[in-house]
Amino acid sequence: MGNEGFASKAEWPEFDEELVDEDAEFTEDYVESIKDDITQILDVTDTGKPEKIALYVAGGWKREAYRMALEKVREGRVELGELIGEGKEELSDVPPGEIAEFFKSAVKELRKMPEERAETLSEKEMDEFKMLEDATDFFKEQFNAEEVEVYMSEDEDIYDPQDRASQAVPFKPAIFVE
Repeated sequence: MGNEGFASKAEWPEFDEELVDEDAEFTEDYVESIKDDITQILDVTDTGKPEKIALYVAGGWKREAYRMALEKVREGRVELGELIGEGKEELSDVPPGEIAEFFKSAVKELRKMPEERAETLSEKEMDEFKMLEDATDFFKEQFNAEEVEVYMSEDEDIYDPQDRASQAVPFKPAIFVE
């Protein structure tokens, strides 16, 4: 191959951190986590070959509330009452009870999130819908599914026979399997 000596005695190549594509790494981790979630659902429901897998991506006010919660968690201090108050102000068209419940669960999940992932989410605009759309063939192959569809939770023409879309949270889509 044009080099001298044995490959077994050659130096290992040096790692160049600048060559790491953070977006690709994030996307792969995200898609893998969704694959794991689908696997758990199939195991629990004892579903063999699924006919259809539907993934529901949260949008609208939940995205804005998630961004607000992520900001506070990354600052290291979260006063839940203060966050809920800010949410009620900024998201005045959403029922206060829904905002409060969303923030409680979002803050709990965000505190568990690895710092790298939280940093990527706060610094970049990751298109969750596109990541899942691009992975539909992967999911079909992994689960031998006939159909995999991705919806925004507030889509008009949504296939959602069990009202799962309302449970979607940013970067934790709701999943329906039949």
